[in-house]
Amino acid sequence: MHNMQKKRLKRGIQRSKKGLSHVDWAISLSIFLLYLAWFFIFVRPHLMPAEHTDTLLDVLDEGLKTQIYQNIENIHVKITGNAKTENEPIIIPFNENWTRTKISHTAEHFIIEDDKMFFLANTSKTKDYDIYYPLETLTNTEEPKAIATENKAEYRSFRATFNDELLKKIIYQGKERISQVNVQVDDANIDNKGSFENKGLFAKYTREGDVNHTTYFFAKNTRLYTRVTSTDKRPHKVKIRFTTYNYSNIYTKESGNNPLRYLVREQCRQYETNFLDMNTQNNGLAIWFDENKTVMICTNETNAKIEFEMEAGKKAENKEETENEEEKKEWYYIYLHDGNYETAKDYPIKAITGTKETINTISREKIAKLENREYNNYKKMFKYPFDRDFNITISSPAIKASFGTKQPEQEDIYARKITGFIIDKDFTEKKIDIILTVW
Repeated sequence: MHNMQKKRLKRGIQRSKKGLSHVDWAISLSIFLLYLAWFFIFVRPHLMPAEHTDTLLDVLDEGLKTQIYQNIENIHVKITGNAKTENEPIIIPFNENWTRTKISHTAEHFIIEDDKMFFLANTSKTKDYDIYYPLETLTNTEEPKAIATENKAEYRSFRATFNDELLKKIIYQGKERISQVNVQVDDANIDNKGSFENKGLFAKYTREGDVNHTTYFFAKNTRLYTRVTSTDKRPHKVKIRFTTYNYSNIYTKESGNNPLRYLVREQCRQYETNFLDMNTQNNGLAIWFDENKTVMICTNETNAKIEFEMEAGKKAENKEETENEEEKKEWYYIYLHDGNYETAKDYPIKAITGTKETINTISREKIAKLENREYNNYKKMFKYPFDRDFNITISSPAIKASFGTKQPEQEDIYARKITGFIIDKDFTEKKIDIILTVW
């Protein structure tokens, strides 16, 4: 009996110990769960893992880029040839649908009309020019102004007179150089109405009809550039004649510089060339075309008569010729110059227009529009979480700005540096550092 009581007591003690262990386990589990709850509620928000901060920085990075970057279109123009002048007239095809006031040009001053861009290039300094859109830049020089009226155009010792918008005479260095100008369309004298306009950068003299004969006189130049175009889309032959005076030699690239023979009996010689220069030791008259022409020169005892023919509206034989028709076949150029033929033998020059390229840059204007906004507006704009904070600092010689809120000292701050560039108002590329901080 006594032994049986001992066994029962022992089994009771064992059951009590098991019950206590279950209680201890339950209490421990409760404490652990309370700790986890406390950790996630109070500690977890302040212990941001690296992958979470990277996500915040990515969000801020992408949001900012959508607001401060812009695409700028760029067209590069390369001028070939060795001619070096301060105000070289350049004419290139240009049919971009760009707002004029938002175009910037490294040549600074330009005019766009009739699917052309006109500008003056300083080829003694550079032969590479860039056109940007949209871009705001500084203008450092005053725009040249052509000194021209309906009846005359002048620059220094150069003076051209006009009659009903057709060239009549040119005087250079005090002597008559060109007169008796005659223009025929399909063997009949051109005889239509005319118009004159001084655009500033150039003056324009146009005789209108089935063929428009338009002469451009450029500011700060002793040149006349003439374009003949068919207005009725039919081919026309345009014959130009004029008389030259006071030149002793003629230069072509094919035959070099040779004396002009002035005899009582008229003598004629035919040249197949795209460039010739009537000259003396002190000055010259250069005439050139975009392709070879047949040029007839007839001398008598006092002067030399020049005759050549243009084709306006010529039917093209292939697509490439169609696209380049007016650029290559409808222009002739007259240039009165100082010095002998060496001065002008590097003509004709050619302007090569590159394909349009897109440049992704930081925009000064967009940064300016972002400044002084309410903090929560930035969060909405950048799609940044409203329960997190940030700061953005933009720094460069070109521009400085800051968005967001001030960084607290007691918080753990996470940062990222990104770089970009801006095309500054002087057309130079300036590096920009952007520091993103999140917490």
